[in-house]
Amino acid sequence: MKKRIVLIVSVLFYAGMFFMTCTARTLHEAKLPHVKVLNLEYELFIDEEGNQSFGAAFPKEWYREGEIYKISNVMINDEYRTIARRVDGLELGMENEEYGEKWDRFQ
Repeated sequence: MKKRIVLIVSVLFYAGMFFMTCTARTLHEAKLPHVKVLNLEYELFIDEEGNQSFGAAFPKEWYREGEIYKISNVMINDEYRTIARRVDGLELGMENEEYGEKWDRFQ
């Protein structure tokens, strides 16, 4: 009887470990933020007073939706990794119909 219980527990344990091994990558990637990557373009911005500024621009809809991330390479546990961090509190400079000017630096 004890051998049978040990056998059943062992089979269940290894079946569970096999299941977790097969689904680990999917679960890990589901937790990662899915970001849109964009090389910032430079646009000419003109305000109401006629002042001009030529600077890095990003889509205003991304700013409104809070979808701006800074992509960087950092060393974590003696290994370089590419990470994405949400940018909060970004100040807008001048704007046009589609783009907002990146006014302050990404921190």
